[in-house]
Formats: sequence, structure tokens, C-alpha cells
Amino acid sequence: MTTSPPTRKHHQDRPDFTAALRTAAWTYRLTETPFAPKDIQAEVQRARQGMGLAPYRGGAVSDYLQRRTRGTKLQAQDNQPVHYESVDRRLVPTARVLQNWRFLSAADHAEIRLTADQGHFNETAVGQYRFVTRGSHLPSLTVLIGTVTEVCATVEAGFKDRRGLYLLKRNGRNYAGQTREFHTRGRSHGATGAERVIFAFPDETLPVNSDELNVAESLAIVSLTELLDLENVTLGGDARPQPKELREGSLFALTFVAAIAKWAQLHRDAGRQLLVWRTDVRGLEDAYLTLQPYTPPVAAQEQP
Repeated sequence: MTTSPPTRKHHQDRPDFTAALRTAAWTYRLTETPFAPKDIQAEVQRARQGMGLAPYRGGAVSDYLQRRTRGTKLQAQDNQPVHYESVDRRLVPTARVLQNWRFLSAADHAEIRLTADQGHFNETAVGQYRFVTRGSHLPSLTVLIGTVTEVCATVEAGFKDRRGLYLLKRNGRNYAGQTREFHTRGRSHGATGAERVIFAFPDETLPVNSDELNVAESLAIVSLTELLDLENVTLGGDARPQPKELREGSLFALTFVAAIAKWAQLHRDAGRQLLVWRTDVRGLEDAYLTLQPYTPPVAAQEQP
């Protein structure tokens, strides 16, 4: 007897499709105008360009749309998330997508990569870095990278009162969370063989409050889920946060993911020891870490 694979949630789908879905949902909430299928197909290709990936060729995107549109023959055959409803041969993002503020508020990957590319990632001490990027609205980060023992010792020595986010590798997968919860989960992390970790703290005079940090954690998990094999992928469904908490939390999440991308670009070997990239999009790691939009190769010109 065979069993179908579990249905993946929309934010766990292929990241290029997910990025296009987010843009479609943003646009629909503003205009309330359904999309022609060709518009969504074009958005998938733009999303791939923004992630550094070459465009799809052939009918791959058309098949994707049919598999993700409720009621189509391909969708009925495939145990996959439903992204779109069909209304008079036009497409509308599902209510579940439109109501998920976490999914909609996560940064676009082109923005993450531009923030990383424009940033400076400098070592200030052994295992300690500072990430600064363009834009006075974006926080500068103190980033600690090393073994769990090393990073925890550094935190104990000088960062006990700071609040931030962390990313580690355990059981061959990545795990993200809030630094203030790291010690309570440390025994669990240790039991699963966690060895290396990234901590990041905003360099602000006023500490990050708990509501902003909760937002930052949620949005960072969304973005990282679209790139890495992340263990904790569940998104809550509670009420949308207040505008200030959403704004500050989203800026921290954007800068956190950008700092990870910049570090991974500069330190490829160390990055591969810690980051577990998704494998369902061919070449995602190498393409993403160029931190540049995809540009087609220039065809060799024939000699006269």
C-alpha cells in the first residue's frame, strides 16, 4: 500500500513559485483584480530572476499553475498546496494566502539579496562581526558565529541582556529562533548534535521589545524556509501585529537574512558547514549567493 506525501503549506512550496504568489497576493489586495494566467507565469520568471535563477523554459510554469489552482485535473491528482482559485478563467490567490500576514509581510528575495550585496560584513573580533548595509531605516547587526560553546561563552561575557535571532544546524537541517530562548532549548539542541550557530543582535540603543522580536522571528522563518531545509516551519495564525511592531520586526528579519547571505557569500566553506540549502530548485545556493539578478549569458559571436 502506498501513501501520498503530506501536503506542503504554501510557504513551503518551491521558493520561486512562493515569491510569485506573494507578489500576486500583494497586488490583489491593492487592486482586487484577478490575474490572467500569463501574468502569474511572468511573475514566476521575474521571481527567478530576482533570486539569480535562469528562467524556466517550455511548459513548466503552466503545469505549476494548473497543479496549484483549485479544481483543475492536475491539482486533483497532486497532493500539493492550493495557491489560486479560478474565477472566469482568471486567477485569484486563495483566502488562506491573503489572510496570512506573516507570509505577506516577508521580504522579497530581490530585496534581501540587494540588502546583502550593499552590506559590509566585517570581523571585529574572533568569531564576532558587524553587518552594516545601506539605508538608515535598517538596523546594524552584531553577528556571532562559531561553535555553540564559543558563541554561548561570548554571549555570557558581553551580550546577556541583548535580544536577537539565531540560526543553527542540527540533524542535518537548520533551525531558527530567538536568542533569549536558546538556553531553554539548548539541551534539546545539544541532544540533536547541534555544533555551529549564528547569533545576531541589532545595534540599537533601545533593546528590541518582545512583540517586535516575535514578528522578526516569524518573518525570518518565512524567508529562511524558502531557501533552507528548515526544521521549524509552522506559521501561527494570530492577529496582525501593530504597525510599529510589524515595521521594526520586518526590518530586523530582512537584515538578519541578508547578513546570513552576505556571510555565506564571503565564507563559502564555512557557510556550507552550517547552511542546508533546499535541493528542489536546481542551483539555488550558487545562484542566490551571487547576490545579483540573473543575466543571460552573452552568446558568442561568430567570426566573419
